[in-house]
Amino acid sequence: MDLVSLSTEEVRNLFKHQRVILIGDSIVRGIYKDLCCVLTGNNRLLYSNELQFNRHQIKKETLFGEAIEKFYANRRNSAFNVEQRSLKSKSFGYDVTYIFTSRIWNQKMVQLLSSLDKYDIIIVNSQIWDLSRYEDNDGQSYLKNLDIFFSKVKLVKKNNYMVDECTNK
Repeated sequence: MDLVSLSTEEVRNLFKHQRVILIGDSIVRGIYKDLCCVLTGNNRLLYSNELQFNRHQIKKETLFGEAIEKFYANRRNSAFNVEQRSLKSKSFGYDVTYIFTSRIWNQKMVQLLSSLDKYDIIIVNSQIWDLSRYEDNDGQSYLKNLDIFFSKVKLVKKNNYMVDECTNK
């Protein structure tokens, strides 16, 4: 696979006037933070200390000026943690939101489903948590829940949309 190199300006243009939601675990949080880094003018990936910045406690300061809308840390690596962040730009018109979840289909996803119609791009990934935290050794429960998620999204998003489930293939 050939990698494509994009400048900050090209990424901003791709996301111009787009509402994007990233839903998932700490891997997706890392993708969200990398995206915020580029969208705010930094042409680099994050350092490990930046990826971990403000991860387990709520602080007023953020790396990129994003809003921390919801935050509750039950404990490290807990399926019950709550985290929602968003980065918005009036000048570029993008709205990028990250929401933590540990499963592709659970009560949190049911509640979130009705709001997905307002997003242009939906990126989800909870594969590692789904397979390792819920004793789903053969992946059958994960695949069933993945099918449920996509069928429900299809009902909500009747028009054009893009959904990407990041997987480890």
